Amino acid sequence: MGKVKCKYCGAEASSERSLLSASCPKHPLGYCKGKHALFEGADSDTFICVYCGTKASSLRSLVSGTCPKHPAGYCKGKHEAYEGGVKSEYTCKFCGRTFRDIRSMVSGTCTRNPERGGKHSPAR
Repeated sequence: MGKVKCKYCGAEASSERSLLSASCPKHPLGYCKGKHALFEGADSDTFICVYCGTKASSLRSLVSGTCPKHPAGYCKGKHEAYEGGVKSEYTCKFCGRTFRDIRSMVSGTCTRNPERGGKHSPAR
């Protein structure tokens, strides 16, 4: 079995148990105020942020950067990795419209997003 990764900080461990039992320095609640969470996406050469479409060659490098389109506001949160893997086409989970990449998807507003003025969001 390969290594498992934390979706908040990109840390790697040899087992889910060892990863999930340790504190995460990048947990959304604050520095080490929560445990690592399992990244459930495929291990690939490219990781993509669900909020802005930024690409990185490792999960750790993606989630370490601030995201200009984070829901909390401009650069008030970190990139979050899309767990659906790299595809040739992405579908909005709210309206079903398809896009060639996540960056073009999240640039427009979605009339069916339940949040007022919400953006398109990729379905898994």
